[in-house]
Amino acid sequence: MTEHEKHTTDMSAPDRPQSAESKDAKTKKPADAEAKLSDLEDKFLRALADAENARKRAARARTEGHVAGIAEAVNALLPTLDNIELALKNRPNTDAVSVASLFDGVEATRRVFIEGLKSLGVERLDPTGEAFDPNTCEAMSVQEVDTAPTNTVLETVQPGYRRGDYLIRPAIVVVSKMKNSGPGESEDQHTKV
Repeated sequence: MTEHEKHTTDMSAPDRPQSAESKDAKTKKPADAEAKLSDLEDKFLRALADAENARKRAARARTEGHVAGIAEAVNALLPTLDNIELALKNRPNTDAVSVASLFDGVEATRRVFIEGLKSLGVERLDPTGEAFDPNTCEAMSVQEVDTAPTNTVLETVQPGYRRGDYLIRPAIVVVSKMKNSGPGESEDQHTKV
């Protein structure tokens, strides 16, 4: 047999038994491919979850930033409203038409200002007559009275403002404290401010 015949015979010969090493290599390839595919699928799902979490964090940060921005703007404007309200509170008792017209204009300005705050979702807090809430109020002083239960807001010195759950400014208030009505009643029976 010539060299050419040997070569031709080897090529056309039926499949010969493969060595054990060759079989292991072929069975490892599909198992390795499945493991790689599973690993890639896991990485893909984690990347999708990370992207969704990042989107949610960004939306939450955008909302919080929006609320904080409005609160900052409102806080900068509130002293103007406070001054308008102080001018109205101290309105002189006079029949002079010019003074009355001036205060009517101030009152109209106040109404427009408050409507503008409402359009931004800002709520005015005037808790006069309500129970003192330390989450929305700041006690300026405490007065002993017979007419109201302890920890009732007697007067709102300066209104507070909030937007949703975000407190822009607490209400500054005067809080009641019952006068001792007699022996046997201790201060421990009253909630302290």
